Amino acid sequence: GKELDTKGRFETEINQGYRNLYAALFQKGIDFFNNQDWPTDYLYFYKTYDIGQDTNALENLALTAKLTEQNDKAHLHYEELIAKGVKKFQVFYTIPIPPVPGFR
Repeated sequence: GKELDTKGRFETEINQGYRNLYAALFQKGIDFFNNQDWPTDYLYFYKTYDIGQDTNALENLALTAKLTEQNDKAHLHYEELIAKGVKKFQVFYTIPIPPVPGFR
């Protein structure tokens, strides 16, 4: 979208489209999470994070990677959260997470 609008005439509309897509993907990710469909959930949160690059999507992506036993990916996602300044994970207190260097 943005690369085609070289003059910026549709910036507002394009940004709104991305926000709508982000919200729809995030909600579908939550739906799959609540149905314990972890592999599909991971795909939705991966795309959500790809669009939004926010820590909410990244936290859900990290958790889902852990639940699907993609421990290397989970570790990388948690490291990225730490690099983004997240000091306290909001919803993951009961999920065993491998130690992450530099995080207490």
